[in-house]
Amino acid sequence: MTTPASLAQAQKVLDLLRGTTTEEMQVLLENGDLLKAMVRADLSGVDRADFGRLLGVRRKTTPTSFEYATPEEQLATVRTLNANRDWGFSDEDFPAIPATFAPKRPNEMLLLSVYLPASEHEAGLERTFLELWASTNAPEGFDKRVDRTFQTDTEHLRAIGGAWAPGIRWVAFDPSAFLAIPAKEALDEALLAGYDLAGTEVLMATLLFPEWARQFSSGSVPRPALSGLRLFESGRWASVPFFGNWSEGGQFGLGSYGATSRLVGRTSPTVRRLS
Repeated sequence: MTTPASLAQAQKVLDLLRGTTTEEMQVLLENGDLLKAMVRADLSGVDRADFGRLLGVRRKTTPTSFEYATPEEQLATVRTLNANRDWGFSDEDFPAIPATFAPKRPNEMLLLSVYLPASEHEAGLERTFLELWASTNAPEGFDKRVDRTFQTDTEHLRAIGGAWAPGIRWVAFDPSAFLAIPAKEALDEALLAGYDLAGTEVLMATLLFPEWARQFSSGSVPRPALSGLRLFESGRWASVPFFGNWSEGGQFGLGSYGATSRLVGRTSPTVRRLS
């Protein structure tokens, strides 16, 4: 014998749907048969990643169009930086360009991303973050800045993707994923669909694709958050670095916001490792 759902259970369902758009709610209403099939089935054996890949990432994205650096140009830039900034990689550390690349989403592109080893005074993540930021030029007419509360040491900055693995790797980078949803929600949905949220890869993309940086700084495309990272602020690991929009204008810089906050005009880019 079954019992009716309690008011508490109904409230939890409503909480899950909070923030759902009119269009998304219409999708639910049009697919009520699938919802009924789910609640009547045994879902204990469902692989979330496979299920996400079956459905695809349907979260809102925004088209992004900018001058794309070719893989050959990216390799040349990283080789120059490696030599000029003493990153310490050998020729053998540079991966070959993938023979084939099939984007899984319309805005995915090849990105050569650098993950530096630790130095005497800096952990790998901190060193990578600082080196990529130092190597990135602000778009013409903008000034670089970092919010005064921003700290990058191991006590204040960490990656959410597990252990840090130094190297140079090709990834599939989507700068327009997860528009205007909280970083925490984007993380849940990305994992479900088999993607990772970008962290230092966002800095790598601003370095290699300066036209993208110019566009999001001027507000013509959404600004990215580094949602694959977390900052320790106010006693919690609950903040995310992002490219801010300061009231005085003309600023190309980094700030932070709460991982559960919804920011209009902000994306959480994703990555897929290819090599």
